[in-house]
Amino acid sequence: MKSLLKGFITSFLSVYFTSQIKSGLLIKNGWQGYFSSALLLLLILFLKSFADTLLFPLNLLTLNLTKWITFILFVYFWVLVSPDAQISPLAVPDSQLGPLVFSQSVLPYWQSAIIISLLIIFYLQFFKWLMK
Repeated sequence: MKSLLKGFITSFLSVYFTSQIKSGLLIKNGWQGYFSSALLLLLILFLKSFADTLLFPLNLLTLNLTKWITFILFVYFWVLVSPDAQISPLAVPDSQLGPLVFSQSVLPYWQSAIIISLLIIFYLQFFKWLMK
């Protein structure tokens, strides 16, 4: 029960923080949307653990790259299944880094989905580490 509660809290916080930093993840219906999205993400993460077990030999051959790809696919599946979660194209503002100038651009849907997946992975791992 304790690990299930920790899993829900980490998934809730990762969904909340990912949507708050304007990364392209939109959660509708306020707090109810956050809770239902986090619960659905927790269920999908349980399914991901079974997929990781099946793909373990492939993970060894590809130096764990397939684990990242399957996580991106599971987060994309989560967005498709969840009625409250939605991905929008990500607008990157113009910026300057020393002599380099980057113009404003809009990342397409699939690139935004990959960035959101990586952010959710980062937040999940960070909050799991924080709750140890």
